Amino acid sequence: MKDVAASKFPDLREVLVVDDHVDSAEALAAFLCSEGLTVVTAYDGSAALALAQIHQPRVIVLDLRLGSIDGCDVARDLRAPDSIATPFLIAYSADFSSALREATNRAGFDRHFLKPNDFDLLVTTVREASRAAPDAPSS
Repeated sequence: MKDVAASKFPDLREVLVVDDHVDSAEALAAFLCSEGLTVVTAYDGSAALALAQIHQPRVIVLDLRLGSIDGCDVARDLRAPDSIATPFLIAYSADFSSALREATNRAGFDRHFLKPNDFDLLVTTVREASRAAPDAPSS
């Protein structure tokens, strides 16, 4: 599914929102779209990896508990030396124990948010990361 908003930021590439709870993914995607961002959603780790290759988003907001492939595994795959995608990764999870935070740091996440949390801070972070991220390689 792809939600496209009339973007206030036409130079920005897509944001990928990944959460296995469809309602949570859709709510966050709708919020980001209402802020003028273009959003693609995925509901599991495999779909996230496929969509990251197709869309090469500048930012990925990634839940950590996704089932068969968890968020840290997705992050490690995205950070692998042979990966074509180099997005800004935001961990977004209801569980943020110190052990999980260490795991997300090792996996290569750039920022961490506890959900539900301050959506305004999250969208500000997504905007800043989208502007600062290098251009994705063209297909």
